[in-house]
Amino acid sequence: MKKYGVFSLIGIVGIILIVLSACNKIAEGEMREEVGSAVPAWNGQYVLLEEFTGVRCPNCPSAAVIAKQLLSVYKDSLIVVALHPMGDFLTTPYVGDPDLRSEAADAYYDYYKVSALGLPTGMVNRGQAPGELLKKDLWRNAVSTYFPLIAVAQLTANASFTGSTKEAFNVNINGKITGKYAKEGSLNLIVMVLEDSIVLQQNTPDGKIKGYMQNHVLRTTLDDPWGVKVLDSKPEKEATFKKDYSDVAVNEKWNKAHLSVVVILSNETTKEVIQVAYTHIK
Repeated sequence: MKKYGVFSLIGIVGIILIVLSACNKIAEGEMREEVGSAVPAWNGQYVLLEEFTGVRCPNCPSAAVIAKQLLSVYKDSLIVVALHPMGDFLTTPYVGDPDLRSEAADAYYDYYKVSALGLPTGMVNRGQAPGELLKKDLWRNAVSTYFPLIAVAQLTANASFTGSTKEAFNVNINGKITGKYAKEGSLNLIVMVLEDSIVLQQNTPDGKIKGYMQNHVLRTTLDDPWGVKVLDSKPEKEATFKKDYSDVAVNEKWNKAHLSVVVILSNETTKEVIQVAYTHIK
C-alpha cells in the first residue's frame, strides 16, 4: 500500500509539473493570440512605444521581445523606437561594434529621469511625466489604452533617397487637425531617423552573445530633439501644416537599406504624442 501511495504521489506531482510547464509556454508564446482577441476597434490613433535600452543591459532583450509581440498584434498602428542614451554605462558599445547611442536619446533620457529607474524602461505616447516611466511589463496595458482613442490629427510622411548613390534623402510631411484639441501648448514636429537590422554583441542573463540584431534604433533627429513648432496652441479643426527636408546627409556608418523615418506630432509643453507616422526611406 505504501509503495503504491508513493508512486501515485510521484505521478500526480509529475502531471502538475507538466501542466505548469505548458501554462508557462502558452503565456509566453501565445501572447499575440491572447491580446489579439481583446483588441478593440482602431480609430486612427497611432501609438508610439519608445524603449530605453542598451547592449550591456542583460534584461533588455526580454523587453525587445515584448515590443516585437506587441507589433505582431497591433501591426502598423504601433511604432517602436529604441533609444540608446549616452549617459548610461549599459549603452556603451563593445569593442569593434557600432555605437548605437545618440544625442537625442540622451536628451530624452535626462528629461524623463531614466537613471532613477534603470534599463529597460519605456514610454507610450509620452503620456508619462518625468520620473514616471513604464517598466516593460506595463507596456501592453499602456498600448491597449491608447490604441482605441479617436485621433484628433492626421499625419503622413514620405522619404526618398536623392540620386543613385543614396548619399542624401528628402522627407515630405503633411498634417491636419481632424478633431478638437484644446490643451495648452504649441504643436511641435519631431522627425527621427531610425536604423534596423544592426548585428552586434548583446549582454543577456546568460552572458554576452554575438549576432544579436538591434531594430528600431534612433540614429538622429532632424532639427531639435523636441521638434519645431508647426501650429499654435489649441489649433482649429481642419488646420493644416507642411514640413519638408531636402538633401539630408546619410551618415556613412548607417546601412542605407535599413533606414526609416518616424514623425511625431507632440505638445511642446506636456510632451505628449498627438499623432505618429512612419515610412521607409526608399
